[in-house]
Amino acid sequence: MASVGTGAALYIRAGRLLEGDGAAPVSGGAVLIENGRIVAAGRASEVGEPASGVTVVEYPDGTVMPGLIDAHVHLTMRRGETSVEYVQLIPESVALLRGVRASAEILAAGVTTVRDCGARGRVLQDLRDAIRDGFVPGPRVLASGPPITTTAGHLWALGYESDTAEEGRRAVRRLVKEDADFIKICATGGGMTPGSNVGRAQYPVEDLRAIADDAHRLGRQIAAHAHGTEGLARAVSAGIDTIEHVSWLDTTGRGQAFDEAVAREMAARGTFANIASSPPRSLVETAGPVAAQDAAGAGGMVTSGERPTIARWEHARRAMALGVPVCFSTDAVYGNWDDGHDLSYLAQALVEVGTFPVLEVLRMITAVPARAIGWGDRLGTVSEGKLADLLVVRGNPAERVRALHDVLAVYKEGVLVSENGGPARAVGTAWGRPIGTAVH
Repeated sequence: MASVGTGAALYIRAGRLLEGDGAAPVSGGAVLIENGRIVAAGRASEVGEPASGVTVVEYPDGTVMPGLIDAHVHLTMRRGETSVEYVQLIPESVALLRGVRASAEILAAGVTTVRDCGARGRVLQDLRDAIRDGFVPGPRVLASGPPITTTAGHLWALGYESDTAEEGRRAVRRLVKEDADFIKICATGGGMTPGSNVGRAQYPVEDLRAIADDAHRLGRQIAAHAHGTEGLARAVSAGIDTIEHVSWLDTTGRGQAFDEAVAREMAARGTFANIASSPPRSLVETAGPVAAQDAAGAGGMVTSGERPTIARWEHARRAMALGVPVCFSTDAVYGNWDDGHDLSYLAQALVEVGTFPVLEVLRMITAVPARAIGWGDRLGTVSEGKLADLLVVRGNPAERVRALHDVLAVYKEGVLVSENGGPARAVGTAWGRPIGTAVH
């Protein structure tokens, strides 16, 4: 067999390779990496043997797959605190330390990219830069900084309050000046902000469109928090790139109001539905699938705390059937799990309780969110030309989704950053040890 990859840094051979595009894994997989990018990937017989001098790492019982992408997190917040408490009681220095801890934990869990959808001041930009420069371990971070919201609107305590189109445009420009990677706007109220209304829109569509247009003019994507269908529909019409949560609530904030016409418009526009919500622990620990009728209370199997999650999953299924691009994320305000595996537990619940096809779930936490955040040309699949962000797990997650919890290794741009669920040691300005362990 011909040798390949002269001058390459790393050759990974694994029992299976899962590309991340929805296809089943192939056995006997291999990935060739050079300068942080994937040069070739597929069956080892197709990739070829590594050239002399190339470092080789083997995971005979492992599956190599794309690094996970959590497209909606809050690294500095904690479950159980309101947004007002977060600002009033938690100093920025403590918020930053929270983010440092969360970043290390989720990187070790196989999450190599996150999009933080709301924090105070420049805390997340500073954390992003510290990770990038190798001072602390963590995933690649895209930070929105403070969200844009109305006076007394959702996340007002940490956001930029803007009540007109002009004020909104000014907030966009301020965020760009502060080096935000994307813009977050609150199109409806939210549960973490007392006094806001989750079922009602916070902006007219004309204001949302003006704000979205200015974000796009300045090269930034824009994401809209939207629980209520009223605000969701306006955000879609305004040209927002991703709709977050997508709860389809009626104007009371208590009932369901799925709108097929709005979903069809999302599909036509290519607007991403980012179903950002961690399931209750009780659902993850459920032994088997829960039927849709149980979510409505007919079967008595689902508690009131679990019902919104099941309803959101059913709406996602309906939207997908209409052609809406859907991904799942955790909305993680960390504290629901103590090991950083929030996204893996979400995937487990989607498969085991929600009965989503496992390969589709794996695609919706890798390839689809990569496209949603505008990085589809660089991340999300194990394919030629992509950045070498890789997760290696023991076993086959396409057969047993819980394999996602058994992390053997995490690579970020070709550098080993975690082994067996723990950190690799730091070397120079890159968090991770020299790539791989030679086996021949």
